[in-house]
Amino acid sequence: MKRIVFSLLLVTLFSIGNAQDFSLKLKPKAGSKVTYTMTVDGKTTQSMMGQEITMNTTSSGSQEVSFTKVNSDGSILFNEKSVVDFVKISSAAMDTTMNPGENGIENYTVTVDKLGNILSKKSLKTDDKSSGMGGMMGASSGLSAFITIPDGKIKVGDSWTTDRTDTIEFMGGKVVNTITAEYTLVGEVKKGSTKCLEFKTIANISSEGSTLLQGMDVQIEGTGKIAGTVWVELKTGVIYGDESNNNTQMTLALSGPQSMTIPMVQEMKVTRVRK
Repeated sequence: MKRIVFSLLLVTLFSIGNAQDFSLKLKPKAGSKVTYTMTVDGKTTQSMMGQEITMNTTSSGSQEVSFTKVNSDGSILFNEKSVVDFVKISSAAMDTTMNPGENGIENYTVTVDKLGNILSKKSLKTDDKSSGMGGMMGASSGLSAFITIPDGKIKVGDSWTTDRTDTIEFMGGKVVNTITAEYTLVGEVKKGSTKCLEFKTIANISSEGSTLLQGMDVQIEGTGKIAGTVWVELKTGVIYGDESNNNTQMTLALSGPQSMTIPMVQEMKVTRVRK
């Protein structure tokens, strides 16, 4: 019995000592691009004037990331365009499907450092037609083209925490999302013929912003959690796809001719798949 236990201990120590290291680098090719199909299935429950209203929503769209420049210091400049093709809303009061058109398009230029930390992000839209749907859709997963990676080799079971602040245009105003995420490396997998690293992620998100709605000032505050999986292409460090479940509690404070506070709970399943 002691020999068996000792043998198992040796096998365990050998496995730990020979755990594969991965050197994940962000190295997309300048001039290349990736395109994702995005779907968001959600349920929103809001309380207003003593009544509870539940809406189920389904939206679908795409996200195109074009890598413009890779600098000598490892920083990367890219354009990120999100397009919402349709939004379907179902509730006790109505069922409707709409195409947001130009209101569902968001276009940003983004610069990240060699580890994926955002250095700058600027909207390329020059008008006020944006409803923020494209930006909100892209922000639902809390991810863009890259995750933030540690500086050095990683192995299965390694975890690290990142902090990121992301600002999106929303109905003529802005919403600032602050995201603290923990990533854990699960291992190497294949998505089709592409070698990827699979990560489990858990994130806390807080949102704060303001906008105008039918002449009323709207203050937005919220907190939430995101739990999901993200696959990163091993060759380039670019996200191959991701899926997450989000649960957010928000408050909309309206002030104007008629002031009110609307608490909301949102549950969303977000899926992004590379085309």
